[in-house]
Amino acid sequence: MGKVDGYCINQYALDEYQGNLRIATTFNSENAVYVLNEKLEKIGEIGGMGINESIKSVRFSGDLAYVVTFRQTDPLYAIDLKDPTNPTILSEMKIPGFSTYMQGYGSGKMFGFGYNADEETGWTKGLKLSMFDTTDLTDVKEEATLLLDENTYFSDDVLKAVSVQYQKGIIMFPYMKYVPAGEGRYKDMRVFGLYTYGENGFELLGENILEYDY
Repeated sequence: MGKVDGYCINQYALDEYQGNLRIATTFNSENAVYVLNEKLEKIGEIGGMGINESIKSVRFSGDLAYVVTFRQTDPLYAIDLKDPTNPTILSEMKIPGFSTYMQGYGSGKMFGFGYNADEETGWTKGLKLSMFDTTDLTDVKEEATLLLDENTYFSDDVLKAVSVQYQKGIIMFPYMKYVPAGEGRYKDMRVFGLYTYGENGFELLGENILEYDY
């Protein structure tokens, strides 16, 4: 039995690797990554990430961890876990919005799916796709973005509904969009989008749209 402070946002915030359990948590507006051994004894930790913010997504990948926190901007932290007793922050990058889901996209790239947001207020402004360049872990960069309409949002379980198939070059997800239809009416559009990513950034391959008037 072991114990750490805080709560986990989802299952991606926990990871077993080489006999150790790694956990990313938010506690009292502070965020940390802990490492526990096979006896669930805490052997390493690192905090100080996104003070007064909360974790929005986590992705562990071998000796690395990527953690996104958010309040008004989106810090993406790259953390070195090679020495489990001494986790180290390699880089911190701040961009508008936040990712609620992250997944590796081939060598040296990390895909992020979430929301764009106002840098002053933190209010969300529609869905956002990001591709991060992780080639230099001391200088992670946002290589490309795609901003959808401000009236778009994601209504399903992001962990189950987003599908990233790097080998096929496909990124798929459903989302919702409100469109004014005049005289105080709106169209509620349910969209399933199919995208790819290449030298020209994100490109729409096709989409299926269902419309409802109300």
